[in-house]
Order: sequence, then C-alpha cells, then structure tokens
Amino acid sequence: MQLNDLNLKIITVHPSSAVRQLMNAELRGRGYQDVLGVTDLSDVFALLESQSIHWVITPPSLDGKNNVFQLLKLASEEMAFVDLRVSLLLDEPMDPYILSKAFDMGLLSYHERVKTKIDIEIEFKTLFEREHQHHGALDLVAGEYLRSHFIQHQRWIDLLRFEKSLFQLHRGNIDLSFKLAEAQLRAGEKATAAKLLSQIATIDPDKNKEISTLWQNFEQGSFVQVTDIDEADEDMLGVRHCVVVDPDFQSLMMMKSLLLKLGINRVETFSDSGEALRYLEEGGKPEIILFEWASKPMAGPIFAQRVREIVGFGVPLTVINSELSEQDMPLLREMGVTNRIRKPIESSSFFKEFLWLVHQDRAPTEPFIILQKIKQAMAEGDFELLAKLTKRYMESDKCSSADKSLLQAELSYFRGHFTASRDMALSTLKTGMVNVEVLNTLGKSLMKMRDFETALRCFETAQMVSPKNVRRICNIAESNLEIGDMKAFEKALADAKELDSSSTAVMEVDLKGALVKKDAAKAQSLMQSLKSLLTILSFTNNRAISLIRCDHFQEGIDLYREALQAVPSGQVEIKGILQYNLALALARLNRIEESKHILLSPEVSLVAKISPKARSLLARVNKALQTGEKFALNRETAGPVASDGDSADSPSAFDETMMALKVGPGDHCLHKVFVESRIEPRLKQILEKPFNLKRRLSRAS
Repeated sequence: MQLNDLNLKIITVHPSSAVRQLMNAELRGRGYQDVLGVTDLSDVFALLESQSIHWVITPPSLDGKNNVFQLLKLASEEMAFVDLRVSLLLDEPMDPYILSKAFDMGLLSYHERVKTKIDIEIEFKTLFEREHQHHGALDLVAGEYLRSHFIQHQRWIDLLRFEKSLFQLHRGNIDLSFKLAEAQLRAGEKATAAKLLSQIATIDPDKNKEISTLWQNFEQGSFVQVTDIDEADEDMLGVRHCVVVDPDFQSLMMMKSLLLKLGINRVETFSDSGEALRYLEEGGKPEIILFEWASKPMAGPIFAQRVREIVGFGVPLTVINSELSEQDMPLLREMGVTNRIRKPIESSSFFKEFLWLVHQDRAPTEPFIILQKIKQAMAEGDFELLAKLTKRYMESDKCSSADKSLLQAELSYFRGHFTASRDMALSTLKTGMVNVEVLNTLGKSLMKMRDFETALRCFETAQMVSPKNVRRICNIAESNLEIGDMKAFEKALADAKELDSSSTAVMEVDLKGALVKKDAAKAQSLMQSLKSLLTILSFTNNRAISLIRCDHFQEGIDLYREALQAVPSGQVEIKGILQYNLALALARLNRIEESKHILLSPEVSLVAKISPKARSLLARVNKALQTGEKFALNRETAGPVASDGDSADSPSAFDETMMALKVGPGDHCLHKVFVESRIEPRLKQILEKPFNLKRRLSRAS
C-alpha cells in the first residue's frame, strides 16, 4: 500500500460526526475520493467482510466490542488484509507500553490533537510531509512517530533497540545513521556513537555542524573525529568485502583508500579484468564490485555480462568512467550494470554515490534495481522474496503501466506461461514502449513457442540498438539453427565467440549446434566444460518432440542418442532423464522392445524424479509385449521430463507469484522491526479478546 495512491479506500472512525466530517473533508481535499466515516470500529469489521479497505483512522476503542489491536492483528497476520494500514486517534493519553505494542503490530501513526479543523490540518500535514520525505517508505514514516514517543517518555534503551533494528533494514541511510548515533548518546554509549559520527563526518563533511551540535547536547567539549574504526564497527554500511577493477593504478589505489576509510576492511584490487574474473570463478564473494568500463583485456560490456554469469544479480555492479552519461545507462543495465560513478574520483561525491548504492542494495526503491533483485530471486527460486519485490515494483509510482506490463511478461515466462508472456510483451509494445528489454522478452517467449522466425526478427531489431549482448547473439544463433539456416547460425556463433568465447551461453549454443550436426566429439568436449546441462536437456527434449511431431521420427530419436553419447559419465541425473525421454519417444512410435531396453538402463532407476514414471512406463511396455495389445500412454507418463510446456490453464503468473507473499520486517510499517516485549495484564486481556470475521483468511506467517 502506498499512501500517495488517491484510489485508496479510507475509513475514518469517531463517535463525533463533526470530527468525522472534518477529517473526511481534509482527506478529500488532498484528492482521495473513496472516504467513508463511521461511528464505531464494529462498522469497520462489518465492512471488511465484503470489501477491501486500505486505511483506517480510528480511536483505540479498547473497551469496545472491537478494538484497534484486533484490527492490527488482522492487518499484520492475514494475507487477505496485507494492504490495510491503521492510524490511531488519541483523544486521551494512552499507556506508553500499549502504544508501543501497537507499533509492534504494524501501527502507521498516532494523532493526539483532532478536535478542530486546524488540529486535523496540522496532523495530516505532518503525516504526508513525512511520507513524502521518506519516498513512501511507511516503516520510516511509522518510525518517526515511534521515535517521538520514546523520546517523550525517555525510554532510551527501547529507543536504541528500535533505531538499531530499523537501521539494519536501511544500511547506507545517512539520516537514520545520525538518529542511531543520537540514540547511542542518549543511552550513554559515547564511544560507539563517536565512531558512527566519525563515519558520517567522513562520508558527508556537510554534516559536521550538525554532528558538533548533537555532540555538545550530550557531552562536554568539541567533537573529535575517531580514526581507529575496527572491523567490528559496521554500523554505517555493513559491507566487509569489495572488488575494484581499473587498469589505471593511481585510480585503483585511490578507490581502495576511500573504501578503507568507509570501514570496508577487505578491498581486492585488479588492474587486469581477466584476473578479476578468475578470482570470482574461484569462489571470491564480494558484496559490491566496482569496475572501469574501459577495462583490459576484457572490455566493460563483456566483463559485466561474465560477472552476472558468475555471481548473478545479487551483487551490485558499478561502472566507473569519465565518458559514460546517463543516456548510456539503459544499455549498460541490459548488460547487468547497477549504476555508475563518474571520474575523476572526488571523495565526497564518491562517498555519497557509494552510500546510495549500499542503501539501494539493502532497501531498493529504484525500479531498475528492484528488477535486478527480481532476476536474482528468480534465479535462486526464492519465491517469497520474488513476491515481495514484485509487489513493491507494481506499487511504485516510478513505474509506468508499460513497465508493469513488461514485468508481468517476465513473470509469465519464468512460470512457464509462454503464450501469456508473448501476449503481455506484445501489449507492452503496443503502448509505444519499444526497447531491448521488451524485444528480448518477446523473443524468448516466441522461442519457447517454437516460432523461431518471429523471435529472430525481435532479437535482430534489439541487436541494432545494443550489439554486444552475448546471450542475445546466442539466441539469434539458436533461432537460425532451429529454422535450418546453418550459414547464419555459424556467423552468429562466430560473432558471439569473437566477443566472449568462454561465456557459458556461447558454449551452450555451440553444443546445441554440435548435437544437431552430429559432431559427437565436439559435443562431448563441450559437455565436459559446462557446469550445468539443464538448458541442453530442455533444448534436446523440445527439438526432439518437434521433430517427431513433424514426422521426422528418426531425426528426433537420433538427437536423443547424440545427446546421450555426449553426456559425461558423472552426470547420472541428466543421463537418466534423457534415457527416460528417449524410451518414451520410442514407445510412442511403437518401438516397444527398444523402449524396454532403454528403461532397464541403471541410470533411469537412480533418478528420483523419474523413477516412478519409468516404472509405470515399463509396466505398460511389458504389458504390450506380453499381450500384443497396442501400446497406450496414461496421463502420468504422457509427457517428457524437463521439456518446456506452456501451462496455459494455470493461474496468472502474477497471482501465482503473490501466493508466496509473506509479511517480513519493514513490509507492514514496524511489524517485525520493533518488538514490545512488555505485556501489561490489561494489554494481555485486550490482545486475547476474541472477534469474528466471516471473510476467509489466509495467514501471513
């Protein structure tokens, strides 16, 4: 839920009709149209049974039939109400621990003066200014209110505990680090605060006056910057390991010095981009990578793509260069670049840009960074994170409807809904958004649907804009291979090899060509070089099925046999799956004896995912052999394993993705960020008060 969404359904609750009317008028004056006033929280619970509500502004009603804690419990624990936020109206002071418990359960804000028109205007003005200041991050908005509450009641230990927890979610946020230092001073942690303030002073010298004032509010004498920040002091960034690549030794050493000043104790430097790649391939796990676009011997575009092959999109990849501009960033991002830092390097701007990068890595708000995180979640199969990031992207006011349509196309592709992916990509094109990302998604979807000629046109159009995308050149090569244009295949393969012959994508498409051309020696050699053969398995299945459906029976069978011959001896699972699929194809062709012989191969019984299907298929094969009846498949064994089918009857990819959504820290204001452990008897009674809601619930966990 975003507070600046003027389509929100808002309910105001107050026994006074005058107060309700004043609040409703203020909200409508801010552009909200769907605003309803009711006298009691029981009316809100009745409405929740039949409709979605996004924001409830209500007194606590602790002694009423329904109270605000029941509402907060619904909002934070039941997925049906994941978009519901709650603000409190306090006509009378509330027990301080009961109020902090409300924040523990996801309260957005509290408002103590709501009797007059001026009171209401001031309270809402403050709330919306905070929402604007924090760019819609409602955990930070709620944090402003809880922070004020702790300071008012001088709960210094709770304040420090809260600030530490909130800052963990927003590493790199300099304003929050300042608040954390203030909480440390209030709690008497002078030495820790001094180290944190010293880091702030290093990063942003403009804060020196504020730092001096803050220090003198709590300590005698002037603030003296600390220089011995050891490895345990990671409050500012939480980054311990960086890699920097630059052929200019002076620039390389300068960046290393600046990163060490930030408290990053492990900075690996490389003047040779090839050596940097070898370091990553051998298991180096930096948290951030910075590289000069004009790197040698491997230039920036190729280096960036290879880094993404090795580490995925979970590590920020920052380009450093004096010539690249903001206009170049869309194409750089296609290569996997996260952002850029300008040369010549100047300490204050470097610190600020690096800090921004850390903050975005921990709590992304920029659409292109959220998309990179989405790609990583897909690659890792982290469905909970994928749902969280997808929701954040779809709710962002920085994303156009075309951007959101393209994400849905990508989600459909990821989920195997290739027809839906194609249709969403086409819809995106019709909005006028014609860029390489749309063309890539459309082309990939068409390849899965085996419309290689149209896919080829998409890739070739994108290639005219961005000619150094190795994976797209490989897709061009594969599309030509599938339509039988071997001359064009060889040319595209040569182009890809010229850019990066060691790329996994290049080796995979080269292997596919070797299988089609029946070059067994080459296929075997390439299979030995690849870490994963899943894409080759998928290619073999899809092509073989297509050949068999087009009555090229023997070509399909031969492709399976070529692949089996090339599979390394240690790849038992791949070999077992290919054998099962070959046996299935032979059975379909009524070559029952051959099918039985393949099914009795030892690898088939060793692969858990296919052994039940293999036993079922073998039983039917034996029955056909014994009785002479025509062989027939059942539903269980009808489809090959690891082929790319289009699951058109499934729920939409977006709905599928949202099924994995859970409420994590920071997703619902301060729920799971701050925990109020003190439970007074009266609060316990309030929390345990039962309530009924007829609407079906889905627990958030």
